[in-house]
Amino acid sequence: MEKEKVSFWIPKDILERLDKIAKIADIDRTKLILIMLDELSKTLDACGKVGILQLSVLIRNCGEKMNEWAKNVKKKKVEPLD
Repeated sequence: MEKEKVSFWIPKDILERLDKIAKIADIDRTKLILIMLDELSKTLDACGKVGILQLSVLIRNCGEKMNEWAKNVKKKKVEPLD
């Protein structure tokens, strides 16, 4: 996969929150942000293809999956991310 370096300014409180999540997930901050952006962009792309009702269902499902993932991270039941 071809990669390109991107840099941006981020509010300190958001960065602290990301660092906390990355520590819990036992991954580095860059990997966490990459995963989050990838999943969010896929979700937004799918949202562009559906109506309002479907959008609300997608958002609900995304929240449920994130909660499920977070629980698995806490239980150390997720596979390590490369």
